[in-house]
Amino acid sequence: AAKADPDAPGDGDGKPSETATAKAKADAKAGKSKADASAKKAPKKAEGPPPLPPGPTPIFVEQLTAKLEPFGLLKGAIGADIDADLMGGRLALRVDQRDDTLTLKGDWDGLAVEQLPFAPKRSKIVMGEGAKPGAQVDLSLVGAIEGDIDLEVPLNDRKKPQLSKTTGTLAVRIVNALLGPGQIFNADVGLFDVPRIALQQLGGRLVFEKRKATFEDFKITGKDLEGDLQGHIQLADEIKRWGPRMHLRFKFSDAFLAKNKDVKTALSGLPKLRNATDREGYMGLQVTGSVGDLKPRLTRSSVYRRRASTRPGPAAKAKPTAGSKRAATRKRPSKRTAKPSRSTAKFGGTDRVPARTARAPKVGKPLMATGDTEAEDEVVAEEEGDGEEEVAAEEEGDGEEKPEGDGEEKPEGEPEPE
Repeated sequence: AAKADPDAPGDGDGKPSETATAKAKADAKAGKSKADASAKKAPKKAEGPPPLPPGPTPIFVEQLTAKLEPFGLLKGAIGADIDADLMGGRLALRVDQRDDTLTLKGDWDGLAVEQLPFAPKRSKIVMGEGAKPGAQVDLSLVGAIEGDIDLEVPLNDRKKPQLSKTTGTLAVRIVNALLGPGQIFNADVGLFDVPRIALQQLGGRLVFEKRKATFEDFKITGKDLEGDLQGHIQLADEIKRWGPRMHLRFKFSDAFLAKNKDVKTALSGLPKLRNATDREGYMGLQVTGSVGDLKPRLTRSSVYRRRASTRPGPAAKAKPTAGSKRAATRKRPSKRTAKPSRSTAKFGGTDRVPARTARAPKVGKPLMATGDTEAEDEVVAEEEGDGEEEVAAEEEGDGEEKPEGDGEEKPEGEPEPE
């Protein structure tokens, strides 16, 4: 077969020659082979966790419904009902602004805690020269938030909220949560690995009154961790100036420590952690400062923790009976301090009492000598044990002095026998 001229652009019909077609196919094949070679030389990306987000996690709102009261707006009042499906859960809120008070009432459940801007999130820990002061946390918290709100916030003359005078209650609970795994770095403790911790519930109620928000029934429950939180938050008109004064106490379960040997070794080996653990195995963490500048410190006890009173309460007194009175009289010791008689007190407390001041003995009782205190004590003990009030009243009323002798009066004018 005759070879085609390579310089010929084509045949007379204007079609490309066979040589030009073959050359184009060869160039395309060469370009494809070069692309495959460059693709083979490119390194493969290593499989691993997704990169850290550059900023806060966005809050996803699926649906938002708001109902306003237009007639209230004409009077300067604001009233609105808000219902929203957001953060994977539900929110219902009622907002009222009347005169000089802002009222918030509502509840929520199923909100994803990881979407909150202040929730613990993964962050890179920097050690060495560029290390940040204080503790660094590389942990994430996943769970659902539920709770309710009933607050009243006073407004000043400029209609701005005075948060320091807020009153009411706020309940916040995180349920079915997972904390970690991750790391915590502190200059005193060093780098500490935290395994995954399962929590059943974390949270409680805040009571707002007298410029304070007091923690009530704030507990941590779960199969891996348990504890509680006590103290209060000092309120201010700016949230960043709110001052926490609280003490957190927590304890790992025996099953968790048996599974995570490194945590058990660190708790018993590191002096800072060991000194912050009490006899029951609870570790304490005190948090002070302000919301904008928190100051945590490991300590087993704190002045912000309420201490249970060890003083016993008043015991219920049993009603005395006649039998109990007689038993108490029999058990009375034989030797007791002698009470001075009325006649002894009358004559300056001396034992020498004139014979004429002795009272007549009780009928059926042996005559006792004057000044015989031991015999008098026995008679008094018997009289107290009888329980007869009439005899005691009779003796108290016997205040007449009787003359010496056999007690019979002699007629006047009768001469005495020689």
